[in-house]
Amino acid sequence: MAGSPECLVKIAYRREKRQQQEEKNRENNQQPSSAYLSSPARLYSTVLQTMAPHVHAVTKTRKMPTDRPSEAIDQSSIIINTLKEEIGRSQEVLLGRITQLEEKCNAVHEQQAALRWTIETQIVPYMSTMSELLVDVCQQLATAKVITLTDQQQTKIQCLRHPPSTSQ
Repeated sequence: MAGSPECLVKIAYRREKRQQQEEKNRENNQQPSSAYLSSPARLYSTVLQTMAPHVHAVTKTRKMPTDRPSEAIDQSSIIINTLKEEIGRSQEVLLGRITQLEEKCNAVHEQQAALRWTIETQIVPYMSTMSELLVDVCQQLATAKVITLTDQQQTKIQCLRHPPSTSQ
């Protein structure tokens, strides 16, 4: 039913809606194309475009009915104040995220210190004891002629019995 009249009507309707949306977008973006602008300039123009309706609404609500235009609120001061507020909010969000990351980093450092302490005080002595036990068992079995050790195995046993000194 791809060619049915209902389908064609839906397609035409969607095209018309898309064209209306594009026209509306063009009307809203009456500025010249900013492709030649640098990235920060595009960022600021985008911010100002999104802020414009808010600024106009605030200006309308803050204006007092006066006969003299000098008493009306200056629109540039409203823009500046709005930008300051948004920058302040952004800074609060960023500081919050930085604080969260610092807390996570501190928690990870504490975990690493705890793991290091556990390894140094519990695991290393346990492994050392088990290695000595294994060396003793191998040597006893070799002495009793239950097993025969190759030269390479004997060298490894000697290294385990007398590990090279490590200076930290």
